[in-house]
Amino acid sequence: MRAGPQTVFPWRPFDDRIAAGAEKVLKYIPVPPSVDVVYGAFWYQDWLKQEHIFRFILRIPKDGDTRTDVTGVDDSYSYWD
Repeated sequence: MRAGPQTVFPWRPFDDRIAAGAEKVLKYIPVPPSVDVVYGAFWYQDWLKQEHIFRFILRIPKDGDTRTDVTGVDDSYSYWD
């Protein structure tokens, strides 16, 4: 985890239009109870059809919620172009 994430691939397509500043609940992805951290990425196109990527890493405490306060990991986990 500290050296950097493994390659992620866009394998759950989500074709929709989401306005800037808007929120939208995406499909729920189950995570086994033994998992402490998850990471992934979103690939998207802006209004000019230019592709971007947003990477994330989330800590999952015992309450099952997600937190963005993962420390001590490579900065590429939170890359956003």
